[in-house]
Amino acid sequence: FSSRRRHTRLQGDWSSDVCSSDLNSIIGFSDLLKDRITDEKNGKMIKSLNYSSKHLLSLINDILDFSKLSSDSISLQNEGVDLREIINQIKNQFIPVFTEKQINLELNIDRKLSGKHVLDKVRISQLLYNLISNAVKFTEEGAVIIDIFLKEEIDDKQTIAFKISDTGIGINQADIRKIQQPFIQASSNISNKFGGTGLGLSIVNKLLELFNSELQIESELGRGSEFSFELTLSKGKAMSDEQIQADLTVTEDHRNLELLYVDDMKMNLYVLEEVVRDMNVNLDICESATDSFKLCDKKKYDLILMDIRMPEIDGVAAFKHIKENSIKNRITPIAAFTANVELINSNKYLKMGFCSHITKPVTQEKIKELLISISNESISN
Repeated sequence: FSSRRRHTRLQGDWSSDVCSSDLNSIIGFSDLLKDRITDEKNGKMIKSLNYSSKHLLSLINDILDFSKLSSDSISLQNEGVDLREIINQIKNQFIPVFTEKQINLELNIDRKLSGKHVLDKVRISQLLYNLISNAVKFTEEGAVIIDIFLKEEIDDKQTIAFKISDTGIGINQADIRKIQQPFIQASSNISNKFGGTGLGLSIVNKLLELFNSELQIESELGRGSEFSFELTLSKGKAMSDEQIQADLTVTEDHRNLELLYVDDMKMNLYVLEEVVRDMNVNLDICESATDSFKLCDKKKYDLILMDIRMPEIDGVAAFKHIKENSIKNRITPIAAFTANVELINSNKYLKMGFCSHITKPVTQEKIKELLISISNESISN
């Protein structure tokens, strides 16, 4: 057992190094270039490079997620979570994909589900993300529909039904059980056309095991599929209509925020400089935790972006040093930046006190969402 855990950790370390350096730089730069290059021929090559690099990252992440979940070392970290907030964040991540594929996204959330529920925010996000990603992948026209509704309520418990349906290629009834096995797809034609590892639904099933739930699949070949599951959760205090509306209204006024980005990889620093270039924020960068301490002694920041995997003094140690020793930035929110393969460890960083966990590659959407969150927090305080 200990040998298997060492092997899993070795895989994670190796992949973090790969994904946090060259591959993320390729994705970051190609993301920026595909929106800036107007020449049709070069634009097509950049889009191909961007697609291929993201596909490679997705393959690595699937394999590592499955490996970690299979090691039985993952447990739920429950907290009060707003389902509306989670699903809207996930929806925003997929907007560029829906726009590019010219398919519709329909989201229906039962108003009776206002307020918070006790569950693991990272795991439910990962679960929904995988199912929506799977639906988008196999849908060429039509829509992906997300329904979340109250099925039953007893005392302080609510049984909530989640349903993700699509108008995609559908699945043969004989293949439904088959595609839930690791590394298996319905046919070689599916694998050749759509790619992937065949691990998406296996990861979903592993996550649902943690929630004591199971996946239900209904599908008709050529007409689409429906993936659903139920969770019984403890409910929190219901919000008023005014509170619900306030939660859905956010300000995008993040102008002139003072940011500090700490990362030992020069390419990552360069990518972020380009990402925020048109966001009207003031960005300082440095390549080591030691240099960040000096900057924090001189200047008050609105947000610090801290890479976790750095030599000599890592991001966690740097976070603790700033919180304990910096007079100007002791209460400044600090976001943890890690490789995408560390998404499954998000709770660890949030429990340490980081304000957010951002996975690489860095995109404008991720940074904008973080800046909006910081701006709103500042206004509310």
